[in-house]
Amino acid sequence: MRIWTENKQIPGGIRHVARIEREGSEGSRVLWFDIESDHPVPESTLADPFACALLMHCMRSGERLRIEGDVSRRLLQNLDEFQAVYRAWMPKSWKRVDVTALNEVVCAPDPAVSNRAVVALSGGMDGTFSYLRHRHGRDIARPLDVTAAFLVHGFDSRVSHVEDFEFMRKSVTGLIGDDPVALYTIRTNLRDDRLVPNWSHAHGSGLAACAHFFAATHGVGLVGGDFKYSDYPPAWGSSPVINHLLSSERLRMTYDGAEYSRTEKADWLSDHPAAMKHLSVCHKGPGGEPCCRCEKCMRTILNFRVMGKTPPANFRHPIRNEDISSMIFDTVPRMIFARDLYLTAKRRGVTDPWVKHLGAAIRKTREREQA
Repeated sequence: MRIWTENKQIPGGIRHVARIEREGSEGSRVLWFDIESDHPVPESTLADPFACALLMHCMRSGERLRIEGDVSRRLLQNLDEFQAVYRAWMPKSWKRVDVTALNEVVCAPDPAVSNRAVVALSGGMDGTFSYLRHRHGRDIARPLDVTAAFLVHGFDSRVSHVEDFEFMRKSVTGLIGDDPVALYTIRTNLRDDRLVPNWSHAHGSGLAACAHFFAATHGVGLVGGDFKYSDYPPAWGSSPVINHLLSSERLRMTYDGAEYSRTEKADWLSDHPAAMKHLSVCHKGPGGEPCCRCEKCMRTILNFRVMGKTPPANFRHPIRNEDISSMIFDTVPRMIFARDLYLTAKRRGVTDPWVKHLGAAIRKTREREQA
């Protein structure tokens, strides 16, 4: 794969484009990122975002990645190690590929922005927790200076799903409120055009690609961690093992909050009115609110309930014990979350009927796996 990058002004922002030519294929494809905001949009002269965005595609297909532009030398070094990690995790699924650039550049980090962070937000629990923890400096000795946030249209909410994205934007803007934090919308076809082979493994590099567009003005890409250090799965697209390997000289990528489980984050967030009003993990209910019927909604409600806390206000519909019994934890991450929730209930001595029904759902899932 060979790419050429350019950018151009669009109403309200900048479009970054990579023209892609693949070995043995006629014609070319285009990968684009539109960055829009009411605030000034940082200019990016390096092709670092595209190196992160396209690496997993090349690792799956075995194609070398040649970037006809400037790329951070530190990032290229880190991507070699990133590949080594994924090869150790899943040697049959991912290949080692050469990643080269027309120019390998060394960009000295700017001390003035080294602690300034841009955070990935979608309105969900992990990003909300990281945003509020650093923004308010609570329970963290040396918080990052969060001055910007980006919301991606094309990842959790596909580009064609405009209404879903607007619900997501409403959650994020409500969360930020009057905080002096610049919110940027990033719209991209990275996932829609099948330029990532498996989103479970490519979402972390996709978020890093977006964060690198802010490397001239921010020294840290703040990504909320999905899992606790003791529980994260051995192969996952965002983890404390690999996120830092998506860093350059100027931008340090993070995996934040991994000392907390999802249930512990829910307990922490229950003390923050903005989170309790605007937190949302899905937008399938009436008016774009959480549906309170999907596995993620029900599990989130139970995260609060097990700690003796009322769920956020927009989780308006009660869940029934029979709904809990019917939950299926059909991926490793879902089973990790469910097991932590169940063990937390046992550890805290919670004897409400839902605990028994959750245990039954876990056992049923395991029996299906063994069948």
